Amino acid sequence: HSERFHFECELLKPILEGAAILYVVDASHPYRPNFEAEFEILQWTGQPSMALINQSGDGQWLSDWTTALGQYFRKVLPFNAHSSRFQERLRLMEELRFLSDSTRPALDEAIALLRTQHASRIRSCALIIANLIVSAVGFQFKITLPENTLTEGEKKEALKNFFDKLRSMEKDSRISIAKVFHYQKLQTDEAELNPEVGGRDLFGAETW
Repeated sequence: HSERFHFECELLKPILEGAAILYVVDASHPYRPNFEAEFEILQWTGQPSMALINQSGDGQWLSDWTTALGQYFRKVLPFNAHSSRFQERLRLMEELRFLSDSTRPALDEAIALLRTQHASRIRSCALIIANLIVSAVGFQFKITLPENTLTEGEKKEALKNFFDKLRSMEKDSRISIAKVFHYQKLQTDEAELNPEVGGRDLFGAETW
């Protein structure tokens, strides 16, 4: 009942009431032996436990963390929250299912919802891509000929406008796909499709 360990008591309370333990560490920071005091206290609770090693950095201390955590936790799993794909996230949920019988029904429901959500997103993306293909293949660009003929300069300008419109349609589709996955403010490090930059263009042979 000492206030000195108020936060520790708050942390341990749900665990003592039956919650499983998910202990997350950052492998970009070195392992220190003084962490073992926490490991031992959590081990004493007797509750099912898993250690998750977050590889947000270069993970140079991954081996040290894996060895240390393996002595105290039933399962040790590396996981990069920034670069993991859907299947890797699903695998984490599946691993959590085996920690505790009491939490399994809720996790089963969560996994089912994630699968449904992902399938819905894939269908939405397929529809966006299909609409792009249909729109692009059937796209027409009409111009008015002043004297039933075009100079070479006018032809080049017309073709540029035609291709620019298709480039814009493709770019808009990529933005729509990003929004399906809730990347509302996604910043990408990629070259714009530009025929004047090393042939990196939507209509370049190398791009195709």
